[in-house]
Amino acid sequence: MKKINKSVKFLLALSIFLSTGSTLVVNANPITNPGGDPNPITTIPVNSRIGEFDPTNPDSENPIGPDGPEIDHPTWLSISVPTIVMFSSGGANGTGTDHDVLGSPDFIITNHSARGVDVTVNDFTQSIGDATPIQTLSIVPTGANVNTNVNLFTGGSIETGFNTAFMTIAPYSATESGSVSATFNFVGTANSIATTVTPSFDLVLGFAVNGDIAPVN
Repeated sequence: MKKINKSVKFLLALSIFLSTGSTLVVNANPITNPGGDPNPITTIPVNSRIGEFDPTNPDSENPIGPDGPEIDHPTWLSISVPTIVMFSSGGANGTGTDHDVLGSPDFIITNHSARGVDVTVNDFTQSIGDATPIQTLSIVPTGANVNTNVNLFTGGSIETGFNTAFMTIAPYSATESGSVSATFNFVGTANSIATTVTPSFDLVLGFAVNGDIAPVN
């Protein structure tokens, strides 16, 4: 499994507030001085974290984005995906005799983050081999909060214009098994041929942290 874990080593959290009575009004933008104070000042608290950000801990402080703390900051991402997947004729295990039917085992995507994760199919392209026997092919998710089948082949041709919603996986919760997993597999059809072909493809998945938050311990 390939684990994706975007972490921040050091962070200064800046927040601005009113410091000098009514002489200086401070917002994110702009700073004004309606009282005309000749020496306006403000105080900016500086927070910090020294060490690894832990995206699995719902008690971790939200990382800082351009507009302040973000509950869906990409640093929360921590997810494991398969390093390689495959499909074949002959059903899910590839041992059947009906070579008009394409299938695959179930493959697991695991969310280790204390935030929910949206998964999209960003692209699907052929890299090598002869794919002309393939007529239809879809990637089918199960076990996620939101599941959407995505067509990869239709009418013997690879689909285009992806960036398609695929699955939403709930956040990790310490009250559960340590992570939340969903699965996906491939289903499709093919024309029977006299020889064996082994085309290869690249499946590009995208990930976005959403605002679904695990319970705080």
